[in-house]
Amino acid sequence: MSNYPELQIVNTPDGLEYARGYNILSVSKAVIQEIGRSGACSVSRVVSGGGIDITVNSDTSGIAVPRFQSLNLPYGLTDYRLTFDMWAEIPDGGNSLICNVDICDANSKGFAIPTTRTEFSNVHHPRNSYIFDNTYHGFVDFEIRASSGAMKAGTVIHIRNIMVSLSSDKFVYRSNPADLVGGGVAYEHNC
Repeated sequence: MSNYPELQIVNTPDGLEYARGYNILSVSKAVIQEIGRSGACSVSRVVSGGGIDITVNSDTSGIAVPRFQSLNLPYGLTDYRLTFDMWAEIPDGGNSLICNVDICDANSKGFAIPTTRTEFSNVHHPRNSYIFDNTYHGFVDFEIRASSGAMKAGTVIHIRNIMVSLSSDKFVYRSNPADLVGGGVAYEHNC
């Protein structure tokens, strides 16, 4: 935790320490689960950038949904902030894209995915149905679709610096040094 000087340290009743904000990919129980048409996209975990890349393999009208399942955040009744950078590479003739950041089905408001790297940040209150044992056992979805028609093969969506802060405060992103061991792409899956 000494590598997180800007982030407040939180001690749980069990004596565990958490940085108040951390890369969502470093949460011990977080698992990336891809939901979408079989073979329509592939998801690569980019460890060095604290995020993921989604590549559309074939034209699809389906929705690519990288889901970070089982976050298991301590202090489940506390508001938290999700911050991330996102941008897309869209091939010629491809449709613009929209993303819904779905926090356990609690947020369906979408936004246009820009073609230049842009930061997004939202505060969320955990849904009661996912809180037990003073822990939030929820998930985060990135639901991605074309604004009209289909997503074109060759489209790449980049999501970086994905960070959860266990408060409504906003912090500067810092990667977890343990995430950088090995660097590069540490995870790849076809959805």
